[in-house]
Amino acid sequence: MYTQQNIDDVRQAIIDLATGKRTTSVSFNGTTVNYATADLPKLELLLSKMCQQVSKKSRISTIVGGKGL
Repeated sequence: MYTQQNIDDVRQAIIDLATGKRTTSVSFNGTTVNYATADLPKLELLLSKMCQQVSKKSRISTIVGGKGL
């Protein structure tokens, strides 16, 4: 399960590569993955999937934990 911090880290990696940094890295669960400029589309896809997953989790929590249920 991804966290908001994971999303923020991937966003920063995308910004780093988009603004000229040649390589960047992102860590998940103790594993660090290095990315280069050519990997920018992979990072953008990863970010999209992460946001969808976190959004789904948030909606489920709201429905299950909401008042009146």
